[in-house]
Amino acid sequence: MGAGRAAPRAPYGRLPRLSHDPRVRWRKDLGAQVSAGSDFPVGRFGAMRSVWGMTTRQTVIGVKGPEHAITYPEALTLHTTEAARLTGEDRVRGTLTPGRWAGLTVWDRDPATTTGAELRDLKPVHTFVGGVVVPLWGRGELRDQPSPART
Repeated sequence: MGAGRAAPRAPYGRLPRLSHDPRVRWRKDLGAQVSAGSDFPVGRFGAMRSVWGMTTRQTVIGVKGPEHAITYPEALTLHTTEAARLTGEDRVRGTLTPGRWAGLTVWDRDPATTTGAELRDLKPVHTFVGGVVVPLWGRGELRDQPSPART
């Protein structure tokens, strides 16, 4: 490349690293601390789509790097206990244990027995934060209600 010229970008999905990253299986097998989460509701996808991607290695352009897939129990642990451990909150959250903050989601089907696209498309039925059920904002009759204040 000449001075001031950038290398051409490969079309989406043709980047060699796509079949390798994120290499959750490899990192876990090396003993690295790995956690997972989602930017939902800021981002487009919730946590269950992340779990689906880690367990199936499915992407918008097909399965990439299937050897890096992890099991559902491993993906669940990354989103719960390992995420709390990474943020230093493992004494107050990450497991449903007496004395800890009870945050959980109830799904329309059992994620542990759901696979493939059904896992990706699970819908939350109830969400609990601090042991208290909270409304699913933006759904049906709650759509016009103000969002809860963040504390």
